[in-house]
Amino acid sequence: MIIGNGLPSEHELTIYLDDMFTSLEEVVPEADGGIAFFDHKLSTTPQLGTWTRVSFTLDLVGKTCSATLDSAPLLTPCTLDPSWTTGTITISLGLSYVEAETQTWQTRYDNVVFDFQ
Repeated sequence: MIIGNGLPSEHELTIYLDDMFTSLEEVVPEADGGIAFFDHKLSTTPQLGTWTRVSFTLDLVGKTCSATLDSAPLLTPCTLDPSWTTGTITISLGLSYVEAETQTWQTRYDNVVFDFQ
């Protein structure tokens, strides 16, 4: 999810998964023009090869985020970087990058719902 896509104030929230580490990752701008990454470790790793329902609640006013995996807590409400603001939201579903893969892999999405309140 991207807030302010293409703007200097752009913020991103992504799921980061690999075989060693799983987190909800914030990407936020720094005053010097760089970017900072803040990881919120998830309590479990989604099992590969199975359908899983992941749900996120993002509160931009309270600057918190929580997540569930098949209705079980995955991330208890965590505090986001204080620089988050409301703005135009862009949702991207897919892979942001793949690094040094040596085996075949696949990803599938079904019944994606974005509920903005």
